[in-house]
Amino acid sequence: MNASHGKGFSVFQPTNKCPDDKYRELIQKCNLKQWDLVQHLQSCLRREPTIRLHWMIQGAAGTGKSFLIHIIEQTLIRMFEKPDQDPSQPTVLKMAPTGTNMYKKVNSHLKQFKGSEEPFGGLRILHFGDFNQLPTVKDAPIFKQISGLNQLAPPMWHLTQYYELNEIMRQKDDKTYAELLNRLALGELTDKDVELLKTKQTILEKVPKSATLLYHSNHDFDLANKLRLNSIEGPLVKSQAYDSVSETAPNSSKQKVLDKVRNFDRTKTGNLENR
Repeated sequence: MNASHGKGFSVFQPTNKCPDDKYRELIQKCNLKQWDLVQHLQSCLRREPTIRLHWMIQGAAGTGKSFLIHIIEQTLIRMFEKPDQDPSQPTVLKMAPTGTNMYKKVNSHLKQFKGSEEPFGGLRILHFGDFNQLPTVKDAPIFKQISGLNQLAPPMWHLTQYYELNEIMRQKDDKTYAELLNRLALGELTDKDVELLKTKQTILEKVPKSATLLYHSNHDFDLANKLRLNSIEGPLVKSQAYDSVSETAPNSSKQKVLDKVRNFDRTKTGNLENR
């Protein structure tokens, strides 16, 4: 199942079983490490059907993590599906927690859902990720040492077994570029790497208008947006927005809330100007 995050908790949607011929095609595209992991997973579950797996499959960009997730989903569906299975009782749950806070929420909600105090409600958990990715905004990585009173909680992350994908699949026809990306993630670019990246530099005017632009600061982001808006032909229309506070809020606190919001920058107002 796939999960999309709502206001309270994730809303699950079932993952469909793909046709058998499509599944065979997926298996044929596996590299040796991916296929070994699939077979190891099958072996563990067949040998000990009640085993509580906690795996971490780590891999840099382009090593086939998403592809492996898809294959494992389809493999597990085929292992555990039943002819009369209730569609509301999923074979596979797939979620995308990122930082420590979401990780703890997933653990807590699955315990409630399964009525069990075991980690993640006793479900088998496979983590996929890249330790070299940037940390989650305003949250700690899930493998960071917990401090304070939370140290008394069970060390969920320490339950996991570690596996690594190291064969580049996405850029397998451009090994030089793939290796450059890995060195970039580690902060180990060579002079030759820097020179290669500089050959890709351009100016904003030459970038297609449909392109997605990424900036390292809100300041640069604002400048680029203003430049693009000023280049649009036609009359300028301004739409005024007015903040209001819920009628159920006490009158004594309404103005305090509005005054606080007035000082928010655009990163907290949906990119709306605050005047």
